[in-house]
Amino acid sequence: MIKLGKKLENPYSVENMKKAWQNLTSSDAAGFGFNNSLKIITTHYYVKFDPKTESELNILKQDSSLILYDYPMDVELVDGGIFYHDPSLPIINRAVIIRNNIGIFTS
Repeated sequence: MIKLGKKLENPYSVENMKKAWQNLTSSDAAGFGFNNSLKIITTHYYVKFDPKTESELNILKQDSSLILYDYPMDVELVDGGIFYHDPSLPIINRAVIIRNNIGIFTS
């Protein structure tokens, strides 16, 4: 299971992007010819969806304009794991059909 660490400062905030751009343009150490005329604005938002039903979750999954993650993106990932369970949400148990012919579940 993915283990989370401390909450991180948003590296993509407009304020942080402006600082990074200022660092690049103040020295232009690489000689790329950067200038300070770039206007940095918000183009994306970080949103946490809270679907209450499987139907609501399916609506989100069907929207191809969304990239959905099952873990929060504003915290440090301490251990990679293959899945994440939000402790504020109940664990959902399901009955699954055993299909030995494809070798998924064997006894």
